[in-house]
Amino acid sequence: MKFKFFVLLALGLVSMSCSSKESAEEYKAGKNEVTAEPAVEISMEIVNGESFVDARDNQVYRYVKIGDAVWMKDNLRFASEKSFCNQEYGGCDKVGRYYTIEELSALCPEGWRIPKAKDFAAMQKACKKNPGFCLWHEFEKQGSDEIGFSALALGRYDLHVSKFSEVGTRAYFWSETNGKAKDVFTLKKGEYASSINRAEKSDAFAVRCVKM
Repeated sequence: MKFKFFVLLALGLVSMSCSSKESAEEYKAGKNEVTAEPAVEISMEIVNGESFVDARDNQVYRYVKIGDAVWMKDNLRFASEKSFCNQEYGGCDKVGRYYTIEELSALCPEGWRIPKAKDFAAMQKACKKNPGFCLWHEFEKQGSDEIGFSALALGRYDLHVSKFSEVGTRAYFWSETNGKAKDVFTLKKGEYASSINRAEKSDAFAVRCVKM
């Protein structure tokens, strides 16, 4: 009788072991099915929560949230066909490029756009002091950079004379108005002022993109 009991107990343990093994294999198979799904292709990679990679050329851009908008903290460096680079002021890989009006519609990375005049206006409202003071990079020694926009006085590129102008005194950024990029946001050192003005088509300016 005892022998029969031990036989039944052994058979029960074997059955439980097989059932547990099958459950583990089923769980493993189910887990593999989930992770085996095709990965979604993305155009930009978030690196550390404060920067992203432009898939077109693997350039890394820092970004900063100012008010309700997310701005590039760096000037665009995408090497478009008609862009210009000032090698005497840090080089394009460090401080960015200058762009003509003809190219602006296709310059920003996917998911980003050229800022509008109202974007610049909202950004300035985030400044506790005069916008012309708080937007300058600390390196320029003309401002506090309190909201992280980090403007550099890179001036503009004058196509009429094929040379850079106002480098070290002004910062210019393209702005879109009524669906067309025709205005420019201007900062001038020493005056602590900022403005939106009609751009000259013969000039090339820096670009800061805003996240859509």
